[in-house]
Amino acid sequence: HFCKRIRFTGKKTTDKHTHSRKSVSEQTRRTFSTTFSTFVGAVFRRYTVFLQPPRAMKTTTTCFCIVLVMMSGGVWRPTTSSRGGFFLLGAEAAELEIGWDGLVYTVDDDSTIQETRDFDGVTKTIGPYYLSERAQHIKDEFIVPVTDELWDDYLQDFKSYMDEFCEVSGGDDWTKFTGYAFTPSNGGTRVTSDAFMTDYLTDTITAAKAGTVPADGALEKVEKTVKDMCGIHAVLRYLYLGYATVNDDTNWDRAAAVYYGQNKLGSLYHRSEYLGGQFGTTSGGNSATNVKINAAFRQGKQSTSTATKAEKYEIIEHQMRIVYAQGIIKYALQMDHAIAEKTATAYMEAQAEGQAFARILAPWVGGNNATALEAMFDTSKVPRGYAHYNYCAAKAILQSDINGGISDEEIGTYDHMDEIICPTIDAHMSNLQRSGTDTYTPQSIVGPDLSVSQAVSQVKTLLGDSSDYATIKETYTELGLRALADTDHTGEPVWNDFKAHFGSTTWISDFVDLICDGTTLSSHPGARAELLEKTVMDALQVQAIISDLYQGYSNDDQDKWDQGAAKFHGAGDSYDSTVFARGDKRAANYGTPQSGTTVAKANSAIATALVSGKTEANYNTVLKNIKIIYAQATIRYAWLIDRDVVEGTDYREHQAEGLAFFRVIAPWVKSSSGYDTVSQIFDTTKRPFSVIGHSYCLVEQIITDALSISNSDLGSLEDASSLASCSNVATSKVISEGDTTLFTATTDIGASLETSNLVSDVKAILDVTSPNFAAIKAKYRSDGLRGMADADRSGEPAYNLFYAYYASKTWISDFLYRATDGTATSNSEPARLEAVEKTMWDATMVNAIASDLYRGISDKNAWDAAAAKYFGKATTRSTTIYGRANKRAANFGTLSSDGVTAKVNVAISDAFKSGQSQNNHDIILKSIKTIYAQCAVRYGLMLDQDVASGADYREHQAEGWAFWRVLAPWVSEVDSSGAQVLDYMFNTATTPNHANHYCFAVNVVKNLNIAADDMGVHEGAPSLDSCVGIEPTIIGATPSSGFTHFAAKSMFFVYFAATFLVASLALCAL
Repeated sequence: HFCKRIRFTGKKTTDKHTHSRKSVSEQTRRTFSTTFSTFVGAVFRRYTVFLQPPRAMKTTTTCFCIVLVMMSGGVWRPTTSSRGGFFLLGAEAAELEIGWDGLVYTVDDDSTIQETRDFDGVTKTIGPYYLSERAQHIKDEFIVPVTDELWDDYLQDFKSYMDEFCEVSGGDDWTKFTGYAFTPSNGGTRVTSDAFMTDYLTDTITAAKAGTVPADGALEKVEKTVKDMCGIHAVLRYLYLGYATVNDDTNWDRAAAVYYGQNKLGSLYHRSEYLGGQFGTTSGGNSATNVKINAAFRQGKQSTSTATKAEKYEIIEHQMRIVYAQGIIKYALQMDHAIAEKTATAYMEAQAEGQAFARILAPWVGGNNATALEAMFDTSKVPRGYAHYNYCAAKAILQSDINGGISDEEIGTYDHMDEIICPTIDAHMSNLQRSGTDTYTPQSIVGPDLSVSQAVSQVKTLLGDSSDYATIKETYTELGLRALADTDHTGEPVWNDFKAHFGSTTWISDFVDLICDGTTLSSHPGARAELLEKTVMDALQVQAIISDLYQGYSNDDQDKWDQGAAKFHGAGDSYDSTVFARGDKRAANYGTPQSGTTVAKANSAIATALVSGKTEANYNTVLKNIKIIYAQATIRYAWLIDRDVVEGTDYREHQAEGLAFFRVIAPWVKSSSGYDTVSQIFDTTKRPFSVIGHSYCLVEQIITDALSISNSDLGSLEDASSLASCSNVATSKVISEGDTTLFTATTDIGASLETSNLVSDVKAILDVTSPNFAAIKAKYRSDGLRGMADADRSGEPAYNLFYAYYASKTWISDFLYRATDGTATSNSEPARLEAVEKTMWDATMVNAIASDLYRGISDKNAWDAAAAKYFGKATTRSTTIYGRANKRAANFGTLSSDGVTAKVNVAISDAFKSGQSQNNHDIILKSIKTIYAQCAVRYGLMLDQDVASGADYREHQAEGWAFWRVLAPWVSEVDSSGAQVLDYMFNTATTPNHANHYCFAVNVVKNLNIAADDMGVHEGAPSLDSCVGIEPTIIGATPSSGFTHFAAKSMFFVYFAATFLVASLALCAL
């Protein structure tokens, strides 16, 4: 047994002390071996040589050496010197060199740092030097599952062999610790105690034995208490006694003995070495703190000056604080990671270890910062915090509140923490208030809740047109926002409603992933950014606030009420990322700030309710005003979409913002019959359509009715005040002509039906004695027709075809402005008016309908919209394509049996009613082509008539040109040369001077393969047979310098070449 005990490995000993519960034979063996060891040590003390063999030397070798020396008349004894060596036989054995890894310290008399003592018949070596051995011995008994017997052992070991050296008065800071109110191990009211270590161990072990706390976390608390809390207090006590009254090297030696310890793994030295390695603060194999502590121990020992020793005391204390600051920061960061990974639980190991370390420094911190540390590591509660709050707060607290401060360099870097951007850490229990609102005074730590807005702010900074969505998604997760969004609140009424509505417990993160993982929702960079921002800033925070406040009032939980209030107000440096800020912005738009302030009335009402306390009535007040904020936001973006459509600007960002805001309130609106209509407007996979404020008015009515929001609470949206009233707006789905139902939609088509009113309104100011072209143009631009005409429909067949033909994305407005802005189209006022009318009416509407039709094959909303634009409102149906068809049918003898309705209108109505299909799409589109083929032929005929009679042809030519432009690109697909002829023929820069305009038109449009019965023959026109053999040809004088076809630029050269060819042939003939 003696040989077994004397190992030169520097590692933990393998003996285990026993109590009366162990067997008699075991006690007898241990008593004998310990007594023998003590006897040998006493004999050898006076005449000893010291030897430190290599650490790898085996026990057998050690025993052999000892026997050899004894046979020679002397004794070898191992020391803890890392250098090793011999002392001559017969030398005085009082000195003992201790230390590790080249950092050594000499104790003058080893009897002052250790002693043998009898414990119920068992002799043990204890003392300052052996605290580390006892601490490591306890840890060595950490065998999971831990039995009750072992738990009792840990506490008994501490009481029997350790507490008398560390849990005793005498140190400089002892009263600071005994007067400090610690959070009990198992949570609850903070308490002071003269036996704060024993109490903590007792609480921890009692709970562990009862099975109410996890064993792993409890073991961490035990280890850090017996090794670190006990160790540091023993060191500081002995150091203080080493200089406080007199120069006392014996106590200084004891302090060093505790620090280095008989067992390295159980020592404070080892803690410094271990954390220094993890934080990158080591050099040459030694941690920076150990190097400085070793120097201070040695220099203090060498000086007889108590002032010098006092200085070295401060150095050692500061360096040990660095070590435990590293420990606290490490576990705070691990908690942040666990929160982000959704694995954080109460009493998790990182939290338990962090608590045990935080207890070592908290009394030196004091105040609310200490309270924040206590709350951070309160193992009775699940860790909270976002934007790496726990790491950032712990680091900020420790760096600012520890005497002398702790620099970044001293702390070092752990686990990429140098990459973390720490926001400003607000005072943890300071009042919450925005200017002009009631002040909220939290009764608990709300730092983790203030950090939510800071996390949101960090995500927002990554957003832009060139956003890296993989990084954004990763950041959303790393900052803990995903975990917050995905927290299961089953049983809470609001959460239950949203879960049911969206069909997922993680509906917020699902949406974030959908935004980040691709372009399913929108390919527009700005739209994606808006969707992401409003989801994270608004949907997420609103749910978190509501959940906290619900738990606060329903469970009478003041902490939860505080947390909801903090999330609403947000951190001082991230106001722009709070729900509060959203409320203020919308109030500015709706004229609803508190008088004389910029604070929204809704925000003021929420702040007052929060201050008034955790009642159901106050909770309902908060809920009501949150609904007001997001009703305002949703309705505003319906208006902005309306403006985009009317002005022809890109709607995608506004539609995306509207969708994100609508999702904040959607489940509350779901019960309304208008829910689908609102969803349709904000569906980012579809092109919205709204004119004359239709969508805005509809959304306002639906949402305010569903959420019971009064006009005074909502306010009046700034720009929308130009609308006289929204009272007459309603959803529309049925289109009728007398008793005949032309079409029944499944979605709201009110806005598309309004288009006939738009055309009618412009036509009304055209058909006056003295038309004002500037007013006509302004009306076209302001009421929505221009927006429809200039909408970018890239990728759609009709749009691509017309764009390629006219070499402009705004070919409709280009032509109309040419007529309104001067005499380039014609110096005839009636001709200019006809060009304007047929362009704003026919060209605009045909292109809009063709777009809806194409998308309508797979999108019912678009199919319905196409029908609505085609048929229009009953009161203004005369200014629709339906109305145009009836006029032409009357001219061409193609009316149906009722003598009023064009056959193509019957065919189109039937096709629309038959539903979405490529075949029905083709029927409708071909019927529309028939209408404008008839128009082209009609105005060819009229040009012939004008030429024959000598009448002014300009009005008919301009009218024919405007009609022809609706059809030209489709004709060019099947007869490009024929299209060129009609382009030239109808161009108002060309002078009609022959009699074949009608036949040219007939023979060109017949290539569209329109059935003769569908096409008909214009009243009073020559028979179609008369046109046989008449080839469409460019005939006439070379156009003047003002000539333009408004066709593809290459067309001009074709026309010029053709004209030149005709002239050349004529010359040759002469």
